[in-house]
Amino acid sequence: MESGTILQRGDFPEGSGQIWLSFVMCNRLESTIVNCWHRGWGINDGCEHVNDIGVACGDAECGLPPTIDKGTVLKSATDWSVEVVCDLGYSPYRTDSSRSRVIRCLPSGQWQNVSCEPIVTDCGSTPAILNGVYTLLNTANTTYGSLANVTCDAGYESHFSQIICQANAMWTTANCIPKDCGSTPTILNGAYTFSNKINTTYASLANVTCDAGYESNVSQIMCQTNATWTKANCFPKDCGPLSKPDNGDVVLNAGTKYEAVANYSCNDGFQLVGDTSRICRHTGTWSGVQPTCAKKESPKVVCTAQTDSHGVDWGEVLAGDMRVKSCEAGFTGNVTRKCLEDGKWQLPNYNCIRTAVDNVLIAVDSLQANATTSDVVDALNRIANVTNQERQTNASSLLTNAEITSLSSSLETIATLVEEKGLVTPDVSKNFFKCASNLIDDKNQESWQSMQESKSNGGEKVLSAVDILGEALRNKIQNGTDEFSSSTTIIEPNVAIEVKKVKMQDIEFPTANFTTGRPKDDWVKDSQSSIRLDAEALGNTDVVWTAIMYKDMSDILPTSSEDITSSMSRTVLNGPVLSLSIFPKVGNLDPPVTIVFKHAQTNLSSALCGYWKFGSANQTGKWASDGCRVRESNNSFTVCECDHLTNFAVLMSPFVEADSESIPLRVVSIVGIGLSMLCLLITILIHVCLWRYLKGERAVLLLNLSIALLSSYIIFLAGVDRTESTAFCAVVAALL
Repeated sequence: MESGTILQRGDFPEGSGQIWLSFVMCNRLESTIVNCWHRGWGINDGCEHVNDIGVACGDAECGLPPTIDKGTVLKSATDWSVEVVCDLGYSPYRTDSSRSRVIRCLPSGQWQNVSCEPIVTDCGSTPAILNGVYTLLNTANTTYGSLANVTCDAGYESHFSQIICQANAMWTTANCIPKDCGSTPTILNGAYTFSNKINTTYASLANVTCDAGYESNVSQIMCQTNATWTKANCFPKDCGPLSKPDNGDVVLNAGTKYEAVANYSCNDGFQLVGDTSRICRHTGTWSGVQPTCAKKESPKVVCTAQTDSHGVDWGEVLAGDMRVKSCEAGFTGNVTRKCLEDGKWQLPNYNCIRTAVDNVLIAVDSLQANATTSDVVDALNRIANVTNQERQTNASSLLTNAEITSLSSSLETIATLVEEKGLVTPDVSKNFFKCASNLIDDKNQESWQSMQESKSNGGEKVLSAVDILGEALRNKIQNGTDEFSSSTTIIEPNVAIEVKKVKMQDIEFPTANFTTGRPKDDWVKDSQSSIRLDAEALGNTDVVWTAIMYKDMSDILPTSSEDITSSMSRTVLNGPVLSLSIFPKVGNLDPPVTIVFKHAQTNLSSALCGYWKFGSANQTGKWASDGCRVRESNNSFTVCECDHLTNFAVLMSPFVEADSESIPLRVVSIVGIGLSMLCLLITILIHVCLWRYLKGERAVLLLNLSIALLSSYIIFLAGVDRTESTAFCAVVAALL
């Protein structure tokens, strides 16, 4: 055999066991013996181990690897094989039709034949690229190796300038990504913030937030196409120029911008009333109000400096002027307070809304027509949280005028949505009345009083909201649902409602045996006030009635009335507000509805039975009394009768005590008593001088009466101002 040596038996040991190859015939082209011809693996047709041979192959001498056109031969770890790397656009091709890149040295001493042949593949049109385009270098060629330039839109960039058609008939990929402007630049007296997650790439926005007392010419900066941010600056706010007071001057040493101070002075002979200096505040407005220069000898009416229940200081100001202050941190808006013409302060009007309440208002405003019951419950829970009296531990946590007004409107919005979409459930109704009760709680008394002075319609909004939700409950009970039976009762600390379906039955709320088993609800029965409608007025039909009681609305609803006479120039609500409505509605009631009011105060008089007449959109309502009359009234109770149904109350006039410090009253009293004493003295002197002519029983009685009255006047004048001693007052009273 060639290129090998046959080992004879003497030279190669005889084998044993299974004979795997028999009758092997090789032709020198095989790389291994198993590639030689044989009977088949494991097939033995009579061969025995005595015929065993071994083969020893020596290295074939192929010489240096061939040079490949359009390719390169790379030497491998062995001398009998090499790797062929073709130029770009070419692929190795062997004579055995293999595309293998490896060629071997054959036993014949020759290298396997291989050549680098051109690849012919077409990648087709360039793919689409987001925020950019591809441009072919040769528009007529999209075959293997063709190139296309990558051009990104303004503000975008790619890591690759070109793509290429590959051997697999696919283009390489490239992406146009937004340019990155990097971190936002520093800004003096301000900062940049991002609305959501931080994004510094092209077209992203950053909010400009200036420090207190500064403002920016732009609200946002943007990452530009050249990968730089636009510019922004925070400038000090300008409070504007100040005018000089009449007969005075104002000096601005540092201009009119933030933290600048204005100092006031008056000309000789004039006195400064009000603030001696004002500061340009962070809100861009001057603190305090313009002072006045008044003549020193002229009397002036002023409101003296005072600190209100919120701890806010109000400096002295002339009557008729108004002071404006910024809300404290965490609130938006301002606080105003007017000095009345008589030198008395009005209650401060806190037009301040804290962030938590503002978030609630936004949530309520976002409720859409497709809102669900859970959306409504969530909104009501938010209102309940911000109006919870247990959390109002100090003055700053109390609800302000603006908050109460806004939340009252939100409650009306929710009630309207619930009624229109039929979303009322036990949870909705319970949470709703909790919110209404929180709003009219006496902890908010001062805010409600201030709202009355400014003629706010917040109280009317609460009445309207409760009425609307009462209608929603009535509809549920009228139609019959699994959630509501034939009646439902809800009692909160300041408002209670009962809705019930009846037929030919007297209506009374609360009934004599009314109870819920919970002591905190006893205020309804303890009020000793009630509303009653006899079955005779209802006819022979099923009706659903809704009765509502408000514990105390005296500081919430204004007491202006269409029926107040000059003798009742000032009235107050003297008991709870009671409401009754029925469905189907009935016209004039016969017999009328009877309302019993237990008086909250027993020193009032001139009872007036009234009902609340809702106002228009821009005007608050008032009390009216047409269709109502006082059936009876005493110090403790008033019984009213009305021929229609709505919200009822009793209005009464307080006894006004004369002002003991009134100078005119004092002068009139002294002059009157003096004249009486003079007349009595003349009477006594005449009787003494003419006694011999006038003596008799009648003259004696008249003389004694005159002396007694004269003595009483003397004692009264001597003791009327001696109120510092209780003992002396007792002696004077005894002598009189």
